[in-house]
Amino acid sequence: MGIEAMSQHKVKEKTQDLSDHLEKEAQDVFDLFEGYTLLRRDYSRLDKRNVIEAYIDFRREKLCK
Repeated sequence: MGIEAMSQHKVKEKTQDLSDHLEKEAQDVFDLFEGYTLLRRDYSRLDKRNVIEAYIDFRREKLCK
């Protein structure tokens, strides 16, 4: 494998790593938004502690599926 081919391979690997990281981050953001939307629908008034506890419950349910 030539130097140019090796360089292209390295760039492709780094791009793939970045894509995986961004995809995971995007999924986390979506989960947060989805959880927040469900919480707003279920509770008219929330304090910070209730939001945290409800979100933890939401994530546990999602992970168990």
